[in-house]
Formats: sequence, structure tokens, C-alpha cells
Amino acid sequence: MQTVTYGCGMPLYCLAHLFISSTATADKMTASKFVDHRNVEKLEDLPLSIIVGYGVPTVLMCIPLDNNLLHQWLGAVWQGHPLWILLLQWLLRALRTGRVEQAEAANKRKANTRHLSRVRNRAYLFALGAAAITHIATLAVIAQRALFPRLFSQWAQESITLQNVYRPPPLLTNSPLKSMELAVLNFLQYDMYCGSFTSNFWALSLYLESRRAPLGVGESLSLGFKILSLCIAAGPSAVLVFLMYIRDEETSMANYTE
Repeated sequence: MQTVTYGCGMPLYCLAHLFISSTATADKMTASKFVDHRNVEKLEDLPLSIIVGYGVPTVLMCIPLDNNLLHQWLGAVWQGHPLWILLLQWLLRALRTGRVEQAEAANKRKANTRHLSRVRNRAYLFALGAAAITHIATLAVIAQRALFPRLFSQWAQESITLQNVYRPPPLLTNSPLKSMELAVLNFLQYDMYCGSFTSNFWALSLYLESRRAPLGVGESLSLGFKILSLCIAAGPSAVLVFLMYIRDEETSMANYTE
């Protein structure tokens, strides 16, 4: 994602996964066997790894500094955040392995189901919170600008609107660009919509494939309402987290009841 944008890389990944991955093409009961529930414990270190490996470099990079050289170095450090997250997760996992015993044997797996479920749920809750915070914060700023316009400059009053923030211009247009900043915003808008649509379609496809019975009309309408409501309230990334969570719940149930 550092060299290929979200709107380009995510469609390619989702398409390849749906047609090539054994977890996506196998039948429902077989797919559930690919889930190694002992590895769910690795999720315990993921939130802290992301906070330190991604959150800290992001905050440092966003701090306004008079020293341009230092700011560029902080930007360069931020570019490596996937590597920092991976290294931190490996380090935390190594420290944890040194303190605790290895996972129980396979015949005792069901005794660990509750603990593993809590670890996984915490990881999903962290992902949901991270996805929702940015969306809600954006809506809050837009609402504040509408309710208390005097707190904002004239430029901000004209720029920070629902239409300007979320509605990109036509993809094919001969209109000249007004500024480099606006061009970057328009690119990120299309990047977000393309990546979000394909990632949510991918997650929905995996969830429907994991079900042991097709969705009925009522269940389909209920799921559609939940997706639409969550998208408006918390953003498309929150919908992705939700769909992956209920898909994992479905495969876990198949694994434990087989």
C-alpha cells in the first residue's frame, strides 16, 4: 500500500483472493478447517504494535515544525510503518512466548475457546474504533463549522462542507484544477471509494460463502440495513471490520461444531 494506492491495490488483492485463495474457494466446512485458532493469540499484540508502529510516527509527522529537514526525516520514518508494526509484533510475541507456556494441545482446544474469542474480539474492537474515530472526527468538524462558523476562517467556512469533503468531481472532466491541494483531495476521494467498495464487496462475499445456509429475505434486508447504518455512522472501514467479524464468527462456529 506504500507504493500502490488503496483504490488500485485493494481491488487487485480482493480479486486474486476470491479466485485463488483456498479459504475463499473451498466449501464452508473445509474453509473453517483453515482457521488455526492457536494463532488468534497473536492478535493480542497487534493493537499495541499498530499504536506504537503507526500511531506514534503519524503524530510526529503531523507536528508543525520550523525545521524542514527534521520534518522530512520524520516523514521518511513514517514511510516504514508497516515494517515497524511487523517488528514490534514479532518482538512482543517473542517476549510473550518467553513468559508463558505454549498453546495447549489440539485435544484441549475447546477449553481455550473463550480466551481466544476474547482476544479476537478485542482486536476487532480496536480496528472498529480506529476506523470510526477518523470518520466521526471528520463529521464533527463539518458539523462544528456549520454550527459555529465564526470559529473558522473564511477559507475553512467555504471548504469544509459535506459536498467538498465527500463528493469528488466527475472522473473525466476538462475543467482545470484550482490547486494542487484540491487535486490531491480529489485523488484521495476516488481512492477511498474504489478501495472501500471492493474491500466491502470482498468481505461480504467471504461472509456469504462461510454461511451454512443462504440468507433469507428478512436476513438480507436486516444485514443491508446494518451495513448502511454503520457506513453512515462510522464509515466504510467500520463496515469492513463488521463483515470480517461476522464471517469469523461463522467459520468459528463451523470449526467447533464439526
